[in-house]
Amino acid sequence: LGRAGGTEGLIGGQVLDLDQNSRGAWSTVHGRRSTVEHLEEIAKRKTAALITASVVAGGLAADATTAQLRRLRRYGQDVGLAFQFLDDVHDGEGLAKALGPDEARAHAQGLIQRAVQQLAPFGPRAALLRHLAQWLATT
Repeated sequence: LGRAGGTEGLIGGQVLDLDQNSRGAWSTVHGRRSTVEHLEEIAKRKTAALITASVVAGGLAADATTAQLRRLRRYGQDVGLAFQFLDDVHDGEGLAKALGPDEARAHAQGLIQRAVQQLAPFGPRAALLRHLAQWLATT
C-alpha cells in the first residue's frame, strides 16, 4: 500500500501528470510515441498501482503463495492499465487521444485477455476477478 500510494505509485504518477499538464502540449515537443509512453507510465503509477494494491491485499489476506501473488500483481497491473485506456476512450482524452480510440480499445482488450490468463491456476477461486475483467471488457 505504501508503494502504491507513495512516490513509486500515486504520488509519483501525479507529479508526472502535473509535469505533463504544465508543459502544455507534450506531444508537440516529444512526439506521439513519447506521449503514449508517458501517459502509460502515469496510468501505471496511478490507476494500475491502486488496483494492483487492492488485488494483492486480497491475496495476502488469503495467504497466497509468492507465485500466486506474482500472478495477482500482473493481473492488477493489466486490469488497471486497461481500465485507464477504456476510461480515456470514454472521456476522449489521454491515451485514447494519443493513440486514437480504436487502438486504445484494442490495447485494453489485449491487456484484459492477458490479465485473465494470469488467473488460470486459481480455478474457480478467481471467478470474481475473472468476472470483473470480463465486465471491463464490455464497457
